[in-house]
Amino acid sequence: MDEIFFQQIINGIALGSSYALVAVGFSLMFGILRAANLAHGEVAMVGTFVCLTAARLGLPFPAALATGAIAAGVASLAIERICFLPYRKHDYVIPVLSTIGMSIFLQSIAIQLWGSDATLYKVGFPSVRYEIGPIGFTSVHIMIVVTTVVLMFALTYLVYRTKVGRGIRAIAENVEIARAIGIKPGPLIVLVFIISGPIAGIAGILVGLNNTAVSPFFGLEMTFKGMVAMFLGGMTNMYGAVLAGLLIGLVEVLMVGYFSANYRDGVVYALFILALLIRPQGLLGTVATRRV
Repeated sequence: MDEIFFQQIINGIALGSSYALVAVGFSLMFGILRAANLAHGEVAMVGTFVCLTAARLGLPFPAALATGAIAAGVASLAIERICFLPYRKHDYVIPVLSTIGMSIFLQSIAIQLWGSDATLYKVGFPSVRYEIGPIGFTSVHIMIVVTTVVLMFALTYLVYRTKVGRGIRAIAENVEIARAIGIKPGPLIVLVFIISGPIAGIAGILVGLNNTAVSPFFGLEMTFKGMVAMFLGGMTNMYGAVLAGLLIGLVEVLMVGYFSANYRDGVVYALFILALLIRPQGLLGTVATRRV
């Protein structure tokens, strides 16, 4: 294997880690709501641009990052309050359609505030290049991977080692049984949105650092890639979402490195369709059984 291949693997892991964080949020929300939040990518976009604005106002990178994450959390909570809370007793189609409207609204606001053109993403994080033989990587790559690992460890602990996490998993398994044993879905649904929002915001900021430029339209791409990773990983399986996000990132950069950027998205979605035809439950999903 040549050095270009290994270089693209590093780039793919960095990009895929960002997709993985967005996909984990999708997975958590779908598990507890059984409905997709199609404005989740715009939450990442909001966090990304608020971080950029904070940096332009003179805040150091850690403070700008925290500001962007908080803004993403507020946006995520607003989506839950506006698009999901009023329709909890309705069919899942209504809140999903509502999130489409919210996505367009947030994108329109972003265009008014920051313009429609791509913006150079400088938020005060130093990009230092390191080389090991012919392979190079940057401090941004390290930041992305370390952040993803830390957030995933924290999220895993929350979901699988705490009382709150047991409640979230109980609702995802069967909301009626969860209610019967005294678990209230409402507060936990709010918590999932509050958790997923900042994670998406941080993911968007990491994408901005990696790509060095962002536009208000990149939220839509994050929605599509996050959704694909969620479905490919196994719908409600966090680890599957992470694995699928990494695979999508790897496929994208390998296509760009060896073929053309024009084929990147087409190949990703074609492989997604093929994978679901072969394994409809996703990479780490389980086959649902129904008693008759």
